[in-house]
Amino acid sequence: MKTIKFIALVTILVGLISCGDKNALVFNDKLVSIQKEVFKKIDVVENDTIQTDITKQYQELQKFVKGKIQELKVIDGPADGERFKQSMIDYMDGINAVYDASINMLKEVGNAEKLGMYKDEFTQMQTNAEKLEEKVIKEQKIFAGKHNIRLDKDL
Repeated sequence: MKTIKFIALVTILVGLISCGDKNALVFNDKLVSIQKEVFKKIDVVENDTIQTDITKQYQELQKFVKGKIQELKVIDGPADGERFKQSMIDYMDGINAVYDASINMLKEVGNAEKLGMYKDEFTQMQTNAEKLEEKVIKEQKIFAGKHNIRLDKDL
């Protein structure tokens, strides 16, 4: 979960200045806006100091992310933006997989054998989410390059 928070802080905080295609800029902004909403929600959940039922909070977070995935799916944009959009959808699915593994670990706190198995799954899901994040960044850079969109240097 710390890795997801780290990813949320480092990933695609975009300050865009466009000299090119306005539709491409709007498309990019919509995708990044949804991503920022997800990161904001993750931050709220991970920084909740009360956390009376963390499993329930994770499940609500997953439901929120699934809703954002549906929003991503219906965004219209340039035909060459589909790879960027799909990489963002895949990344959101990857985030949900990390929280699936987290929920599984929480359910098995008293069972060392199963807990170990789910810790391995969690590590694998985190690694996968990081790779999916890298793909989003790569696809966004390709898309931005084609449409003369300048991305923030933090990318």
